[in-house]
Amino acid sequence: MTKKRPVGRPPIDRNWGGPQAERAERRRFPRSAVLIFRRMLALEADCCCQDGKCTACKQWWAEHRNLHRELELNPWDFPCVERPGTPCPFPPSSSMAKTWEPDVEAQARWGRLFQATR
Repeated sequence: MTKKRPVGRPPIDRNWGGPQAERAERRRFPRSAVLIFRRMLALEADCCCQDGKCTACKQWWAEHRNLHRELELNPWDFPCVERPGTPCPFPPSSSMAKTWEPDVEAQARWGRLFQATR
């Protein structure tokens, strides 16, 4: 690698604060992800159980895996979507309930996907 700089051209300013730097990058969801999310909403409406063992819940988790893959999320981004206002899934007296916090990123992703379905 050489330390020479081209003559007649200033060095690249990588910290240039132009209009692209000020604009927040809003990633659009792929159409297939929106369709998967629509199916998930329909399955959520079809659920008839409290413990998550009905066929609609099993299919919902299968679609959740598909959505996770489609959005190309990291394995630690789980769950990939969470309905805003979701209560703590653990019993109130358990140690997990004391440390449980809602997943803000997953709830924001749910909101953006819900807007995209409209």
